[in-house]
Amino acid sequence: MDRSNKIWLGIAVFFGVTAFWWLLTPKAEPVLVEAQLLERPKDSLPEAPIAKRFRHVELSPAAVDAVREGERIIQLNLFPGETVRVRLDKAEKTDPVSTEVHGEVIGMPGAAVSFVTYNGTMAGSIEYPDGRMFLINYADPTSHSIVEIDSGATGGLPHASVAHPDTETILYRSPEGSVTSVPQYKMRPFKPGVKYRVPGFPGFTHILTLTNTPRTNFWTAPRPPVFGPPIVGILVCYTGLAEKQCGGVRGVETRARISVAQVNNVFRRSAVTAKLVLLGTEKVNYTTVGNSTSDLMNLTFARTTSLFEVHKQRQRYRADLVSLFTGASPKNFLHGSSWMLNTTNGAPAYGFNAMEAVYAPTSVFVHEIGHNLGCSHATNDYGGLLLRGSFTNSWAWRFGITTNGVTYQMKTVMAMGGGRKLGYFSNPNVSVWGVPTGDTNLANNAYTINQMAPKVGSYFTQIIHNRKLVPNHYPKSLPPGMTNRPGIRQPRRYFWNSGRRTGE
Repeated sequence: MDRSNKIWLGIAVFFGVTAFWWLLTPKAEPVLVEAQLLERPKDSLPEAPIAKRFRHVELSPAAVDAVREGERIIQLNLFPGETVRVRLDKAEKTDPVSTEVHGEVIGMPGAAVSFVTYNGTMAGSIEYPDGRMFLINYADPTSHSIVEIDSGATGGLPHASVAHPDTETILYRSPEGSVTSVPQYKMRPFKPGVKYRVPGFPGFTHILTLTNTPRTNFWTAPRPPVFGPPIVGILVCYTGLAEKQCGGVRGVETRARISVAQVNNVFRRSAVTAKLVLLGTEKVNYTTVGNSTSDLMNLTFARTTSLFEVHKQRQRYRADLVSLFTGASPKNFLHGSSWMLNTTNGAPAYGFNAMEAVYAPTSVFVHEIGHNLGCSHATNDYGGLLLRGSFTNSWAWRFGITTNGVTYQMKTVMAMGGGRKLGYFSNPNVSVWGVPTGDTNLANNAYTINQMAPKVGSYFTQIIHNRKLVPNHYPKSLPPGMTNRPGIRQPRRYFWNSGRRTGE
């Protein structure tokens, strides 16, 4: 072997050994917070009314990169003494400038983690198994906020057991009975149920007893027609005040994206075969009237020129559902409102919801999407039995877990009564701590969504084939099923996958 070949061989061996060493050497785990910033007054925080504690920080660029790439382990130093390690799944590129990724908290089974990135910034939500929730949101060009949501302010609502003290909300129902407007009241304090810390799940390692035994008879499942893939496209429109309260364009855009990511994470945790896809975001010239149900009505029936433009945007994006993100108003005793399906026929003319943008990632958005897909509150919520979803078992589930003689009240994401809210749609086949999160005869939101997502995901077909964009007459809806029959070619929608558009 001549000298030149020996040199090249040596170079090849060197680079080979270097690459092998680099692959085997574990990468350092990025830490979320690079620097804590000066303390700010609580009223500077959009989520102030429901914040237990908060701080403003500078995020580590390495942590943001790890979230964008996925398949890494990162350390979330949420607060002093509150650090968890998160194993990220593979990240999905949802559009050219955004990614979505979910993960698990190492050593804390049952926890839920979701992150999104958008134009170099990020947002995230971490939910512990006992229902405690942390949000990471864009605050301004130099900082993000980390907020622990006060479970006492989000767990119990007066309307769950008695009439709401502020006002008797008017519920609107379409003439043919296909949908009902369902409000989500503001979060108010109640006596917390669970006080255990949950690093590694202590306090729930004993034998657990279900306090409300399911019925023994079996629910006969109807078989509604399936229209297409269970992919639901959504357009999020936001107002100027919503943008301002969220810290600007990046703030409201990341809140929209993390809200969609939370829906998808709750889907997969609840054994739901469906996906929510953000088709686009648009700013709309609209000012909230201080009542989410009134905003919903204004949007649905296009009562302003700007809101009529939203209907045109819905057609342009071919969006099955539309969310209106408004500013938070002190006059509003609601956080959100949406049209809940009452039948299996669908109601494309009522594919709308409205909510206060700053509260969307606090489970408000997930809750309203559940209504749009035919899920109702729990039967033991105030008025629960009167608000039926698409099926006779489309209710949420409120239940108690007893350990060491103490009962802790829990509830799934669609329930509105007292207790810790868990990130699950009711499903008798999915358990937490060995206890089912639903009831075959009463509470199976997962079945409802599995059946209705293909139909709601076909709404845009009916909208496009109808010249009139809004309901024919207040409050009459469009006839369902006229154009979206099997065998009819659906217009093409574009989603983003790894930077390339793929059609559906």
